[in-house]
Amino acid sequence: MYLFMMIVIGLLIFLVIHPFINRNAGKNYTDRLTKIYGGFAGPLIVSIAGSWFGDTLFKGIEPEVHSFSITGAIIGSVALLCIWDYVLIRAGKK
Repeated sequence: MYLFMMIVIGLLIFLVIHPFINRNAGKNYTDRLTKIYGGFAGPLIVSIAGSWFGDTLFKGIEPEVHSFSITGAIIGSVALLCIWDYVLIRAGKK
């Protein structure tokens, strides 16, 4: 259940938050989701890893499902995804 929750939170953050971060890639949601710096798999894996990182860092913050901190996972996933995009966008502009 832990792995399932980690993947679901990471995938949801990737699908919902990433187009807002990647706002310079196009005018609509589809353009922003498909024109991704670093390919499709990179940000998805970073989002899932951020889910694990946030759960580990913010263990005990409610709500929890089977000892998996959903709030911590969301915070960690958004933070790592923002860092990932910032680094790749800055590296591409040089």
